[in-house]
Amino acid sequence: MKKIAIIYGFISWIVAITLILMSHNSNPYIFNILLDLILTVLALIIGINYLKGFNSNYLNEAAVLSVFIFVINVCLDQIYYNMVGLPMNIIEYMLNVGFIYLLYPIIICTLGFLFDNIDTIIKNIPE
Repeated sequence: MKKIAIIYGFISWIVAITLILMSHNSNPYIFNILLDLILTVLALIIGINYLKGFNSNYLNEAAVLSVFIFVINVCLDQIYYNMVGLPMNIIEYMLNVGFIYLLYPIIICTLGFLFDNIDTIIKNIPE
C-alpha cells in the first residue's frame, strides 16, 4: 500500500500546483479560500479511499500516508520553486506555502482515529 501512498502524494501535489498556476491573476482572498476548500475535500477523498484497504490500525496507516503526502509535497515544491527562480529556505517556505500541506496530516489522521474508534463513538451517542 506504500506505492498507492506515493501516488496519492503526487496527485495531491499536482492538484495544488495546478490550482496555484491557474489562479495567477485572481483575487488572493478567494483563491486562498478555494485552495483550502479543494485541498480539504481532496484530503478527505484520499484518506477514505486509502483507509478502506485496511481492516485495522487505521491511525498508524493514516499517519504513514500523511507523512508521505507531506514530504512529497514539500520536496516537489522545493524543486519547483528552485526551477522557476524562487528559491526559499525551509523556514521561508513553511511560512509562505508549506503550512497548507498540514491539512493532509490533520484530516487524514483524524479519519484514521475515527475509523479506529467508530464503535466507541457510536455507542456513546446519547439517544
